[in-house]
Amino acid sequence: MSKVKEQDLSDELLIVYLTRVLRSVSYLQKDNLLLLKYSKIIWEIGWSKLARQCRGKVINIRTREIVSYPFNKFFNLDEVEETKQEKLRDLLEKDGVKISVTDKKDGSAIIVSKYNGEVVINTNGEFDNIQVTLAKKLLEDKYSYFYNNIPDGYTFVFELIHPDNKIVIDYGNEEKLYLLAVRDLENLELKTYSELIEIKEKY
Repeated sequence: MSKVKEQDLSDELLIVYLTRVLRSVSYLQKDNLLLLKYSKIIWEIGWSKLARQCRGKVINIRTREIVSYPFNKFFNLDEVEETKQEKLRDLLEKDGVKISVTDKKDGSAIIVSKYNGEVVINTNGEFDNIQVTLAKKLLEDKYSYFYNNIPDGYTFVFELIHPDNKIVIDYGNEEKLYLLAVRDLENLELKTYSELIEIKEKY
């Protein structure tokens, strides 16, 4: 069965489709910045390409520039078609494919970018909460060299581990930010694992 294209839809069906897509994303504004995150209704209507990209993405509503772009929505093993074990097995068997496996910390995602000389810190769904406050203090005190030298044009994604932000696992008194990913906002690509190691060593 061939895929239906937008131009094949009647006006009524197109309006219904666009309404469903727009309802799948929630918006939070702070000055000229708009933070986008998929809404709870997504579990009822399914994942559009737009909703998958809205997991803490921040844009400037006046210039339409992307300020921060963390991970797209990702899924567990066998949760969706693209993460079926057979597909992953086929990928691993391809020549030249390199896979890095790391420990998944049980904390909160912290998204950091520098835009127009200002550091922008947010979580997947908010600009101001306890996680942002804890992360900002760690950045200022423990990771001050990085905080004072954040380069423009990149989004840094961290996992916050802190005794005041316990999720499930108890890490005791550990207070850290673990670097998970860096996205180049010019080409919108994520850095490779080896490039992450270089960035970690630099800062």
